[in-house]
Amino acid sequence: MKTLLQFVLSILRYLGIDVYKIYIGVRQLRLWNQSVPKRKLRNDGICLAFDVFQLTSFSQVGRDFVDMLSKTSIPFEVFNTDLGIENGTYIQKFEQEKYSKYLTPVIRQEKVITFTVWPLAKSKKFTNIIVPFYEFETGFNRIFPEAFKRIDYAIPTSDFCTTLFTDIAPSSVLVKKIRYPFVPRVNTLTPRNEIRAKYSIQSSSFVAIYNFSYGSSYERKNPIAVLRAFSKAFSTLKNTYMIIKTSHSACAPEKVEHLNSMIRELSLLNQVIIIDEHLSHEELLNLLAAADVYISLHRGEGLGLGMLEAMSVGTPVVCTNYGGNLDFCKPDTAFLVNYKMRPCNDDFYAYRFVKEWAEPDVNQAADYLRQIYENPDLGKAKAAAAKAFIEDFYSAQNFEKDIRFLMEKMGTER
Repeated sequence: MKTLLQFVLSILRYLGIDVYKIYIGVRQLRLWNQSVPKRKLRNDGICLAFDVFQLTSFSQVGRDFVDMLSKTSIPFEVFNTDLGIENGTYIQKFEQEKYSKYLTPVIRQEKVITFTVWPLAKSKKFTNIIVPFYEFETGFNRIFPEAFKRIDYAIPTSDFCTTLFTDIAPSSVLVKKIRYPFVPRVNTLTPRNEIRAKYSIQSSSFVAIYNFSYGSSYERKNPIAVLRAFSKAFSTLKNTYMIIKTSHSACAPEKVEHLNSMIRELSLLNQVIIIDEHLSHEELLNLLAAADVYISLHRGEGLGLGMLEAMSVGTPVVCTNYGGNLDFCKPDTAFLVNYKMRPCNDDFYAYRFVKEWAEPDVNQAADYLRQIYENPDLGKAKAAAAKAFIEDFYSAQNFEKDIRFLMEKMGTER
């Protein structure tokens, strides 16, 4: 019976009918309609609607909004859409308790910001707002043709995404950039030697780090380029290590094997440390702070949260000079790696219609790594400038200004 059902579902997918998406869409519409109260909605704040407890990128953005809004005087509430994503994983219990106190059984605010790829039910009572992300300049509309359905506003959080969605959003959708609600989730960092000791790394060693999820695009994240740059810089220096923090490896065993085979091919078995265990956000930030450099040779980023987090804890960043990360990765805050646009070759579903992506210069990246190794003060200067920029640009005060300006515009533009 199960085999027959899988066969039927595969035929429907071949015909362009995604039963699971239809099911989720119907469930979302029903949930959304049930959320509308009979009384008049408030207009003094906003509601955040998303899968509050899911361990996904969309949900993390929603939680970041909660964390930042809690530092402002803007009234807000949280509506849990709870779509029950297939094989979903969830944040830890103590984090669930943290966000539960903001939940509302029905939406009471007229302005609703959602963090989902599913179209929302249209109610005249709501102003529907999305926070759109995409990592490339082409392909979005073909893969997400209903992204702007029933949407009034799009509020991207980087210049890269603002340019993209201003160009492709229908004229009925107003695009307004706001700052990303970045709140570092660590108050006091654990001494770096204590973190290093956990992984048998000496205090005198030079450590580079990169983190990515196999649940996203392995090719877009481009960890192989990171390995090649590290190998070019340090193949003859044995007191150097490359930490690669991964997650969701179970969903991509062939990619895991590919990464491991490249480590063997580059003779880096004694220098690369793979960490695939679940870390809390605070543990991850402590790990980033224990490194001497963070390196991201991505082919595309809508924002680049890993780079932003590394900078926030004082770790210098080497990164591709392309994408949403350029909001904070500037010549005086990061080591920017040149790139050339190349045809995209990615088997990740969301990027199958992307035409080109950025191919970073591995040799230049290796040179940067070596410079930071040979002149630690150079890396520290960039890191200090980056940390100061982030603390100012992504402050709660600036975020509140963005949201209040957005709320004022919504009252006059429609």
